[in-house]
Amino acid sequence: MPADNKFVAISTPLGDEKLLLRQARINEELGQPFSIEAELLSSDEDISLDDILGQNVTIRLETENETRFFNGIVTEFFQKENIDRNACFGAVIKPWFWLLSLSENCRIFQEKTYPDIIKMVFDDLGFSDYEDRLKDTYSPQEYVVQYNESDFNFVSRLMEQEGIYYYFIHTDGKHTLILADDSSVQPDIGDVPFYEKEESDYHIGLEGIIKWENYRKIRTGGVSLADFDFTLPSKNLNAVTTDPKTGSLASLQKFNYPGKYTERDKGISYTKILMEKENVRYDQKYAEGNFRTLYAGSQFALIDHHRDDQNDNYLVVNFSCILKSEQYIPSPNEQETNLFTCNFTAIPSNVTYRPQQVAIKPRITGPQTAMVVGKKGEEIWTDKYGRIKVLFHWDRDAEADEKSSCWIRVSQSWAGKNWGSMQIPRIGQEVLVDFIHGDPDRPIVIGSVYNGSAMPPYDLPANATMSGVKSRSTKGGDGFNEIRFEDKKDEEQIFIQGQKNQEINIKNDCFETIGNDRHLIIKNDQTELVENNRSEEVKADHVEKIGKDRHLDVIGKEAKKVGDSLSLTVTGDVTEVFKANHSMQVSDDSYVKGSNICIEATDKITLKVGGSSISIEGGGITIKTDSDIELDAGAKIDIKSGADTKINAGANAEIKAGANASVKGSMVKIN
Repeated sequence: MPADNKFVAISTPLGDEKLLLRQARINEELGQPFSIEAELLSSDEDISLDDILGQNVTIRLETENETRFFNGIVTEFFQKENIDRNACFGAVIKPWFWLLSLSENCRIFQEKTYPDIIKMVFDDLGFSDYEDRLKDTYSPQEYVVQYNESDFNFVSRLMEQEGIYYYFIHTDGKHTLILADDSSVQPDIGDVPFYEKEESDYHIGLEGIIKWENYRKIRTGGVSLADFDFTLPSKNLNAVTTDPKTGSLASLQKFNYPGKYTERDKGISYTKILMEKENVRYDQKYAEGNFRTLYAGSQFALIDHHRDDQNDNYLVVNFSCILKSEQYIPSPNEQETNLFTCNFTAIPSNVTYRPQQVAIKPRITGPQTAMVVGKKGEEIWTDKYGRIKVLFHWDRDAEADEKSSCWIRVSQSWAGKNWGSMQIPRIGQEVLVDFIHGDPDRPIVIGSVYNGSAMPPYDLPANATMSGVKSRSTKGGDGFNEIRFEDKKDEEQIFIQGQKNQEINIKNDCFETIGNDRHLIIKNDQTELVENNRSEEVKADHVEKIGKDRHLDVIGKEAKKVGDSLSLTVTGDVTEVFKANHSMQVSDDSYVKGSNICIEATDKITLKVGGSSISIEGGGITIKTDSDIELDAGAKIDIKSGADTKINAGANAEIKAGANASVKGSMVKIN
């Protein structure tokens, strides 16, 4: 069977003669992979399907001035019923970009622009046939997640979100994906004439457009977005873009939340892109013809249309064509132009093209767990908001360090303005992570869980009645602070441990009631300060034991009252110093006993009973009484004086002895 090399042909790894192109249907669209359905003939019906599947092939189309190519990868290859004793095969041909639909992944990108992420995905998979023709400026994104998502869907939704589209340039043996965001710089193929169908009648060599339909579609009057920035809760992030051309429909707006931004300027940029998506569908043209050099992504100027306002510049947004080999035209009378027919949709070139949002962002419908990570050598890794970093179980690329994720907020049981609760998950803990609106890009920690490496603080189920909070000293500590509750019947207990210090600050009254005993053990010093009065009442015995010294310093007065007896035992010396007067009153007897008793006064000592007194001064001793003085000794009484001794009585003076009485002196006078 001879090769068809005049109008259309196909090149495959099997050689040009092995497979011949009978016909092909080609579909192209901006921002979508192209698809080619080819019907091939061969004299060899035993061709192995695996020999062509996944291979690079190129279809060649001859035009008036050049050869046009359609290149791609064979994604499907199958054998059909024979045609005219020739084996017939079918092939589906798609771009390398479509192969990304065969690859799914979970991964995190941080501080990368969307174009950088897109190109990283291409490069990681080994695809380099792309070209960056983006004009806009893109800011780095803090955190972008691909979760259980094909690389194709991931890249597509990022492009669609940012208003980026792509198209393909085909050459012999290769096709190149072009990234674009400005349709005004698309390739221009020049003028394309419009012919009335009767005029053209598919004349040989006459190329142009024979059908032109002009469409208008009602659209929304504006797009509004809103979002929330937790770092500036009162910040106004509302953004809106309207199109005054919508007239009375301007009040009909599409509102969405969240808008996926934290700066209002970015929100306005997003609403502008969304409004441009709406405008793409407002004014469209549908055309049919046989112009061979048109393709999705090309610009052209329509000429010779009978309605003059249609003669303008346009951008082809989708394009379909059918190629046929002239060798297989059903009727020999059919014109050559039937070998190539096309239809396409175009928009005015002055309309900014933006792709519609076709790729759907995956949603995480429930929480999942992750491990808390941080900087090497640290046990707690957080920022001023109490946020943490985690390593998700599905993240195969990240290291378990401070770069594993973005900073993630931690839900607390109570959170207010400089008040609330605070428990920061520590490195190595397993935490429960949920996602705001199910968005993988917006994780939030909602709790923590125990696992085989981090077991509960109490042995279970033996201590199932225990509950509480137990912390761990850090860094490198094995101590802990703890508040524990034991709820076992008849063994109820509240246990509190502070690994080091405890500070309690009650700014008003404090009441403490203990139903039974209280035991206080202080293993070092105790300091107590009462800045006003102190009252203490003990309704039974009070026993106080001091192992060493006791010092009592009363700045003012001290009063003691003992309702019964008072016993004071001192095994050592007792020293009492009174810097003013000292009064002691005993309602009954007073008894002082000692081996030696010394009472010393600077001026005078007076012993007084009723009208009687003994005064001891530095100059002498005076014994004075209004009644009798009796000296009674079981042995003798010696009265000695270094000078005179006088006994003077106002009345009688009697000296009496049971035996002899002696009065001796150098001279004794008795008168």
